[in-house]
Amino acid sequence: MSGKTQKRFLSEFIIFTAIFAIIAGFLGYMGYIIGKGDFATTASAEAKDIKQIIIDAGHGGVDGGATGINGRLEKELNLEISQKLSAYMKLFGFDVIMTRTDDISLGEDAPKGKKKMTDLVKRLECANNNPDALFLSIHMNKFPQEVCKGLQIWYSPGNDMSKRFADIVKNTVVTDLQNDNTRDCKKAGSAIYLLDRMKNTSILVECGFISNKDECAMLCDNAYQQKLAASISDAVIDFKKNVG
Repeated sequence: MSGKTQKRFLSEFIIFTAIFAIIAGFLGYMGYIIGKGDFATTASAEAKDIKQIIIDAGHGGVDGGATGINGRLEKELNLEISQKLSAYMKLFGFDVIMTRTDDISLGEDAPKGKKKMTDLVKRLECANNNPDALFLSIHMNKFPQEVCKGLQIWYSPGNDMSKRFADIVKNTVVTDLQNDNTRDCKKAGSAIYLLDRMKNTSILVECGFISNKDECAMLCDNAYQQKLAASISDAVIDFKKNVG
């Protein structure tokens, strides 16, 4: 082999190796952020048809929500998980609307005594302005007895598909992360303002009990938040594939 041929061969080999490394690195990164072996295949097939989802990080600003056993505020955890969920949904081609992206209340400019209701009304308006979008609200649960744990989902009575959406999300998360969770999905009543008045396919996900020491620690953990967001994302795509 001539010197010129050797150089060309070496150059081509280096280029091929570099391209292979980039592809391998990308696939490895995808596997890392998803954390589920079958998620990428399922999601990529469904995300070709762009769908819209509203991700609602509960509470915010002056409304901290519940306080965890370790002092963390619900509003903080809601936003952290919502941001991760948004990233997954965008990754697979969904048009994502977030009701808040910072530590704010949507009712901050309202008169005193009307801030909370104004906040809820604006979240409802967001859904009404996007009637074809899925609506997924992220919250945390709390109970006086520390023994309570596990994800709990509420669904809107105003849309026939909401219960199916809730069941798919619940079953997926239980299979992936909470095998001992036997809680049933529940229909929202007037006490849950948004779901009670909403016409979108909509659910409220209580991700766990921050009054439970072990579960609160998990919900504050970045790695667990990633897994939870990936599992919920997988369920959203499964819903759109089989029902939506």
